[in-house]
Amino acid sequence: ANTLKMHTRDSDIKARLGGDEFIVMILSNSESFIDEWSQDIVQSFNNFCNKVSTDAGLGVSYGAAVFKYDSQYTLQEMISIADKKMYVHKKKSK
Repeated sequence: ANTLKMHTRDSDIKARLGGDEFIVMILSNSESFIDEWSQDIVQSFNNFCNKVSTDAGLGVSYGAAVFKYDSQYTLQEMISIADKKMYVHKKKSK
């Protein structure tokens, strides 16, 4: 949670979905900003995990969905898209 706070702006929406899953809604019109932000936060989480313990098997996986202003997706559909991408990322990380 602290890492998310450090890497988000007041205008971004942060929430805990449950357990160890969080959602961040970043207000930006740039997909490259989202890609850079994702890489930056993953690096920060990995640095934190490496400092805490190498035996705990801690890691981070993420999924991102970009909501266009003219999108027909609901919020729940956007979360579902990001969740599916997160599981793809998780499988690649193992």
